[in-house]
Amino acid sequence: MDALPFSPIGDPAAHRPPSPEYPDVDCDHGLSSGQAADLLAEWGANRLDDGNPGRLRRLANSLSGPVAWMLQAAALLALAAGRWADGALILTLLLVNAGVSLVEQRHAGRALSRLGRRLAPMARVLRDGVWADRPADEVVPGDVIFLKLGRVVPADAVLLGEGALSIDASMLTGDRRVIAKTGGDEVHAGSMVRGGEMKAVVTATGPTTLFGRSPPVTARRKPSALRAAMLGIGNTLVALTLVMMVTVMILALYRQDPPLETVLFVLVLSAASIPLALPAVLSMTLSAGALRLERMKAVVARMAAIEDLAGLDVLCADQSGTLSEPRLVMGEPVLLQASGRGELLRTAALACPAEGANAVDLAILAGQPALTPGDGYCLFLQPLTEDAGEGGCLRAEVERPLESGAVARFSVLKGEPLAVAQATGLEPALVRRISEATDDLAERGFRAVGIARAEEGGEVEHWRYLGLIALVEPSRGDSPGSLDAARVLGLRVLMITPERAAIGGRVARGMGLGDRVVCARRMVDGLGEDGGTGRAECGADRDDDLEDAHVIAEVHPEHRLRLVRALQRAGHRVGITGAAGEDAAALDHAEVGIAVKGASDAARQAADVVLGASGLAIITRAVSESRRILGRMSGYAAYRIAETLRLPVFVALAYLMLGSFPISLAMIALLSILASLPALFVAGDTAPPPPRPVRWDMLKVVRVSGVLGVSGVASSFLLLWLLDHRLDLPAAQEQTILFLKLLIGGNMTIALTRRDGWVWRRPFPAHRLLVAIVLTQGLGTLAAVGGLFMAPIGWPMAGAVWAFALVCFAFDNLALVATERLNRDGLPGMGLGFSKLLGGN
Repeated sequence: MDALPFSPIGDPAAHRPPSPEYPDVDCDHGLSSGQAADLLAEWGANRLDDGNPGRLRRLANSLSGPVAWMLQAAALLALAAGRWADGALILTLLLVNAGVSLVEQRHAGRALSRLGRRLAPMARVLRDGVWADRPADEVVPGDVIFLKLGRVVPADAVLLGEGALSIDASMLTGDRRVIAKTGGDEVHAGSMVRGGEMKAVVTATGPTTLFGRSPPVTARRKPSALRAAMLGIGNTLVALTLVMMVTVMILALYRQDPPLETVLFVLVLSAASIPLALPAVLSMTLSAGALRLERMKAVVARMAAIEDLAGLDVLCADQSGTLSEPRLVMGEPVLLQASGRGELLRTAALACPAEGANAVDLAILAGQPALTPGDGYCLFLQPLTEDAGEGGCLRAEVERPLESGAVARFSVLKGEPLAVAQATGLEPALVRRISEATDDLAERGFRAVGIARAEEGGEVEHWRYLGLIALVEPSRGDSPGSLDAARVLGLRVLMITPERAAIGGRVARGMGLGDRVVCARRMVDGLGEDGGTGRAECGADRDDDLEDAHVIAEVHPEHRLRLVRALQRAGHRVGITGAAGEDAAALDHAEVGIAVKGASDAARQAADVVLGASGLAIITRAVSESRRILGRMSGYAAYRIAETLRLPVFVALAYLMLGSFPISLAMIALLSILASLPALFVAGDTAPPPPRPVRWDMLKVVRVSGVLGVSGVASSFLLLWLLDHRLDLPAAQEQTILFLKLLIGGNMTIALTRRDGWVWRRPFPAHRLLVAIVLTQGLGTLAAVGGLFMAPIGWPMAGAVWAFALVCFAFDNLALVATERLNRDGLPGMGLGFSKLLGGN
């Protein structure tokens, strides 16, 4: 091809800024490495700005906002009044909150960056005359790229030469119609190639592309119950805290309490009570979980996919690659009119292309000795059916040299047995024999490939149907164990296969999945476009109910989306695996689309999870870990709500009833500081995963936090009553005792909410979390005993407080177990009203 003058196509003002002018692009050799390096330095990497602020901006953000402003105002007031210790503690609390926020943001940012690198698309680029796959962010303006089915267009480009591409630009336009593009037309970054192959020259990269300057109109935003719940929890608890604090302020003015003391107390208590860290801790938990999944070879494309993985109850898993090995092996062939096994295999091998061989071709070539020149050589291959792939029919024209020096020609047909029989015009008796042999192979789990041969000569071709080659995908050795693991998780695995029903049933039985088969072709005919329920007639001895099926057989790309919709309409949360570009719609529509190892760019872009290795075991481990992650987040949310109820409610009610604050300003600041350390290690806890599919359960969070919050407030008032009526202690020491009780009870709440059931059951908290809890408890106890920022109480009294707190801890555990059992056995509506108040479902 001649060198192409590099210039914009069409009206630049209407589509994009004018493209830079380059020297003529050599479309046969592409850019040199030096030119590409210079252009990369000039235009930057081919990626969009991720919008992550720098360190100083993150620090500034952490020191701003309503809570930070309240603490800053309280610190200034304390310092202006000469209360240096209180001012120092408030400033420490401010810095600790900012530090925790920075650590969590940094952790989340690193996780997203690492996942982004794993999910980065590749581009086929011509450099220095050599085609190679390169990361898409290395593409520069002027690069010659190759686009084909399943690829995502890496940058804005102009198509070159003859031919046509089918382009899906729905990411940019919202219109899912496929558009035909020819030489000279523009294609834009983010579009998917649905058909065809063409070269293109890149005209714009990164933020100068149409995608970079216009946000994608159909970017997937699958709803997240967790995000909605967090917003509801945060807003409700902020409102609850502010109502209590305003009530305290009004009552303090009525009682004519010292204004400065009241304002300081209200500001610090409000800042300490508002669950500012809740979204950040949950975000860090998701990030840490995503990295753990990545190490398991399951890379999540969006954090909310972890929540969806935890809730899966049906997984549509491909037979090939997921449940079986992604290869075919040859069994014993069925000879019909061949002179022997050798003739059948040699003839079949001649109809296998030298390049672009599919799995059937590779199995045939591997199953017989290498061809010799005397066997002949293929002149050309001609597809005889619309599907020219593994299930189609091919005709090969072959030449074979004779000893006399002449050349003999013959034709070969290779493909689906009955399609080959139909093309050869065989006698009905032989066709019946072929059909019976094919069915017999299918019952034994083998796919049959028919081979026919016709020698050249005469006006009418006389075909010999040589026989059937038997091929099978060997089951993965770990599939039976993975299926058992899925059953333990309450995850139903539905095998989807393009094979015949008999083959699918035999394979499923062999790995212990089951043998109830539904045929996709007949089933989908009854579904309609809306994906309603339907039935199939796969045989009199097979259950045709989709709800009870183990296998969906004869699945083609157009069936996948309807299958997902049918299962969703039946109330299931569906995951589906896929690899081809045609699978993208089903991957996008499912709750969790899973792109398997080696999937096309289009499938990876549509998927929620991208696998780095094959097999069902990776998916079951990812589901189990996702449930563990959701359990951690649910436990921490319950803990944070309970603490918001325990501290401000107790302090506010004590002030309203007794006319004084039960603990000091410094104690509130110290409680908040000490509570920040364990929060950093919640993400790494070892709580067990639930044994069934789970979703964000706001009712459960409310039940747990409500029980713990009410119990905590009640036990604090009980201790306050004992101090006032049974012990003759100074008021300052009473405050220290209450401080120590609140500290012990607060940190122990993490142990109560991290898992269901009794706290002494394994697995115990992770070492880091346990050390953080013990360290904060120890520091708080030392402060109470030694009198740091408070009146000292000594070791005997501290021991008594610990005993009281442990009794309360045991009672709380008993109350939680009883509450969950009552809810499971007969009180399903517990907490419903408050759950709605908090924004839960």
